[in-house]
Amino acid sequence: MSEASQRRKRGEEKIKEVYAGDVPIPPAGTSDFVDIMLEQLFAEVWTRDVLSMRDRRLLLLGAIAALGEQMTFGIQGKAAIKNGELTPEQLREVLVFLVQYVGYPRAGVADQQGDVTEAFRKINYVWCQKDRSEAMTEMKAAQADLSQAYSRVRGGSSQEAMAEFDKQRTQMGKMLSAEQCSSPVAAQYQLGRAIGVSGTPAMVTTEGALIPGYMKAEDLAKRLGVL
Repeated sequence: MSEASQRRKRGEEKIKEVYAGDVPIPPAGTSDFVDIMLEQLFAEVWTRDVLSMRDRRLLLLGAIAALGEQMTFGIQGKAAIKNGELTPEQLREVLVFLVQYVGYPRAGVADQQGDVTEAFRKINYVWCQKDRSEAMTEMKAAQADLSQAYSRVRGGSSQEAMAEFDKQRTQMGKMLSAEQCSSPVAAQYQLGRAIGVSGTPAMVTTEGALIPGYMKAEDLAKRLGVL
């Protein structure tokens, strides 16, 4: 067996372990991207013994959360539970912890070059629609479809998967290229930053106290002095 074949075999074994057998492996030569991923990422990186599988999973969950890849996070979380690396309760705690760091603000209004970010364009699109509730539902559905299409590309990169991804990306582009209106989104975002909002959710009391993050209803009531 050649060295490349051995790497491929190691990669296939490791990806089956990492994803608890839930991710299909296309035949060699189907996709250059998948071939390289198996022979390098899974055969050479995931097999290193410096970090445990659980350590790597937690790092990966953090990186995926920061990127906002909801579907990929779900795939990793499911595999972590099936492999016994995390319990459902521990996975929920991962989310509670991560949201304080990566949930808000993820992109803001402008990037380092001063260009308007895609995140701002999305929420501004919603604000500018006549029915904002319906527009928010439409945007979330479009983002979910795009994320699912991307996950299928990552999982095999077939022509059908690529075509679907291009279709969903084009659909999102059409939504974001729609005529924008003059909205208070940017001003309110900057106001939030100015008063110290750095997590989601966040509450500001009538006395001006900032209460960030999630907490139990009883704890919040005590914090507000109603219990």
